[in-house]
Order: sequence, then structure tokens, then C-alpha cells
Amino acid sequence: MPPVTSSSSAPSGRTEPPHPDRGPASFARSHPLATFYSVAFTLSWAYWLAVIAAGGEASHFPGLAGPALAAVVVTGWVEGKAGLIDLGRRAVHWRVPVRWYLAALVPAATGALAVLASIMAGADVDPLDLVSMDGVPTRAWLPFLLFVLVVNGYGEEAGWRAFAWPRHRTRHDLFGAALRLVALWALWHLPTFWLATGLTLEPWIVPAWLLGLTAGAVVLGWLYERSQGSLVVVAIFHTCLNLASATAATESGAAVTSAVIILWAVWILRRETIEGGRPP
Repeated sequence: MPPVTSSSSAPSGRTEPPHPDRGPASFARSHPLATFYSVAFTLSWAYWLAVIAAGGEASHFPGLAGPALAAVVVTGWVEGKAGLIDLGRRAVHWRVPVRWYLAALVPAATGALAVLASIMAGADVDPLDLVSMDGVPTRAWLPFLLFVLVVNGYGEEAGWRAFAWPRHRTRHDLFGAALRLVALWALWHLPTFWLATGLTLEPWIVPAWLLGLTAGAVVLGWLYERSQGSLVVVAIFHTCLNLASATAATESGAAVTSAVIILWAVWILRRETIEGGRPP
């Protein structure tokens, strides 16, 4: 597959309708980022708030697809058919150097080492605990991995990285773009704190979670650019990150994985400073 078009690293030229119009599509063309975030929040929060109203017990996972759905809707409004085709190409852009796949697997490797260390210390780990995650309806290995990859990996990354990230990067360096994206990314998670299968963090852990989320935004944005806009790579990374921190077997080692991602983000930012901080 040839390298992705310029819209993978910066928004492409807009496809204007044959006649001027008004309404959501017109607003989206003038304010694509604001529209994207509004739609993503509306779709995800509508589901999560409904779950909260019903007692908070249903899976939070359907709400994770909100950013991807928002990316499709707003891309259609802003760039039309050409933009949707480009988004689809990035979703299956897998022909990238192997090193980026290895990078995407780093969280999984870290989580595996943490589990291995627990076993060596005497912990009794059930292999099925590796594919046991709150909100996921199956513990069968392949269906579990595919479900998390599609709903969580692609569900979030098609929005945060494929749509929002390039637009933040047109005006900001990597760290500035990450800070702006993570502010809304963190807020988007807010209703999940009241869901049984969502984020169940003690208040004193929230600052560490925000730091880890910021580091994740740096690493994911960097991977997206270095892999020429491959949603495959960042969706795999996002999936591996959750597998390494949110399954029954890996929750206890989540801090180790977060520490690795934070150190990685620091390394990236130092390197970006040396190279000038602009997209490659």
C-alpha cells in the first residue's frame, strides 16, 4: 500500500458542496475539531449516562466507539467522499516497517513481564485471567482480542489520532498537541467513573492516571506519525496498553506499564526537541 496522503499528517483540502448550505455540515467545515469533539462526546456520553441512569451495571464498551463514529460523520461533512476513502485507507494501512509493529507491542510485552514476575513470586495466575476484562462479554482468546481491538482500539483511535491529532499538529509541536488532545480525552472518560465496568480509580490515583494518559497521547501521536498515519499500528498499541493494565491478570502490574510509557514519552519529547518538533 502506498504511503498515506497528506491528510494523514494534516487535514486535506475541503470538498465544498455545489451550493452553500447551513446547519451542522456548514459549521463542521468551519470548525472541524469543535464539531468532532461535540459529536464524540454526545455519542459516548449519551450511552454512558443512560447506563448510569439504569444502575451503571451494563458494559461501558459500546460508548468507546463514539470517537470513531464521530470521525466518520464529521469527515463526511468536512471532506466528503474523498475524506472518507482516505480515512478507510488509513484504517487498513498495514504495510509499514516491522519496527512499528514491535513498538505497538511494547505494552503487551511489559504486561507479560509483570505477570511473569508475579508468577515467579508465587502468585497463582489463571491463563483465562489474561482475557478477562470488565465489560467484555467473552473470555475466548480470539473473540476477546478482536472485540477489544475493534471497539476499544479502533473505536478510540479513529477519532483521537486519525481525525483530531493531525489537526492539532498543524499549529502545535508534539507536546502541545498532546496536551490539547489529552485535556478533552480525559474529560471524555468522566462518566465511566460511575460505571461498574469503567474506570474505578481511587481519587489519589487520578493524577497518576492523567500523567499516564498524557504520556500515552505523546507516544500514540508519535507512533501515528512515524507509521505514516497507520491506524492499524496505533489501534494495536492502544489494545495492548489496555490488555497490559486492565485484565484480571494485569491490573496489579498496571503501574509498571504506565512507568514504561511515561519514560518512553520523555524520550520522545527529548528527541522531538532536538529534531525541531514538527511532523516528519
